[in-house]
Amino acid sequence: MAIKTRIIALAAGIFLFGAPLSAQLSSTVFVSGTEGYTDCISLSRDSKDMDVIVKFSFDEAANTLKLSLTSYRGMFVFYDNMRYSKAFKLGKLNPERLPYEVESPGKSTYHSTSVLRASLRKPVGKYVFHRWIEYDGLQAVPAGYRMVNDRIEQLFTINGRRAVVSITLRDIMLMDPAKKEGRYNFVFDKDMSKRYDVVILRDGCFGKEEDIAAASEALGTVSAAYDTLKTRFPGGIARTKESADVFEQMKTMLLTQFKKKDADNDCGCIMEDLTRYNAYIDSVSVMTVKVPAPTVVTKPKETTTAPAGINADNMFARARKIDMAVSRWKVTTDALEKKDIEKSCRSIIAAGKEEIRVKGVYTQNQKNARDAFLSAESYFNRTCVK
Repeated sequence: MAIKTRIIALAAGIFLFGAPLSAQLSSTVFVSGTEGYTDCISLSRDSKDMDVIVKFSFDEAANTLKLSLTSYRGMFVFYDNMRYSKAFKLGKLNPERLPYEVESPGKSTYHSTSVLRASLRKPVGKYVFHRWIEYDGLQAVPAGYRMVNDRIEQLFTINGRRAVVSITLRDIMLMDPAKKEGRYNFVFDKDMSKRYDVVILRDGCFGKEEDIAAASEALGTVSAAYDTLKTRFPGGIARTKESADVFEQMKTMLLTQFKKKDADNDCGCIMEDLTRYNAYIDSVSVMTVKVPAPTVVTKPKETTTAPAGINADNMFARARKIDMAVSRWKVTTDALEKKDIEKSCRSIIAAGKEEIRVKGVYTQNQKNARDAFLSAESYFNRTCVK
């Protein structure tokens, strides 16, 4: 009969309190230099004043990530694992018994309560309070510890230029001030066991002011040189053999002075300027002039205006939009966002192909723009189309 009673009691305990370890929850969140992330964790289903507000913010200049916890009630966390029986003696938690220095106001005392003990797994004396935070890819910046907190903050330096780091929140205790001045009662403990995989969206142009200026200057210089050559020989005509020789000398000088640059860059404006810079060089390399034959008086022929062809700048812009959209598609884990990106890219590709079909490609600059667009389409198909 005694054995049967024990089995029933054990089954009841499992039903009431669950497994010894709670399942870990996990979330993927995104932060940038301009936008943080906020979450609300409900520690108890029965009371809204036991909610904890979790905030992440990223400082790109300092390469740091800040975590803050805010609650309507007082909070306390352990910075090392601590068994209940070692933390509390005669129902009190003495800050001086902790293995690290903790700021405590005046002669305040901190007491365990039956409500706190009811929130802990049994046996209470063997319960281990977990260090409140675990992390990967980060280095915690040392800070002072306090017994009574309405807000808990931790600043981290990010290892290198990590794109993803993780933070797991563990035990947090809530306390209320008692009627007796200087006394605080612990009323609740919760092992949140909540993991955040924090995706850091860095600004590809951040800190590249000099590179941006250099790319812009290079584009302006090669553009001016290209315009000078085109103006000097309008329509690709050299009136004499000597003039044709001058053209070849100027062309050689430009190709010697301006070398193609690697346009692959995380910064969109740098990539755009260097892509256009390289397109000008390609245009110069294929430029030719003709020396017209002696003028022969013939019956005038009707002339027709040469077709204009596609808008090269618009085609380059479409290619950049596709490349940037695919880059975003690769980092997001949101299925709906991925579908929106795919839909947008297909729309851009359809519009670009229609313009090529209707207007045609005639100049070298238009050919370069078309090739950049088709390359972006191929990149989208390889990456996003399964």
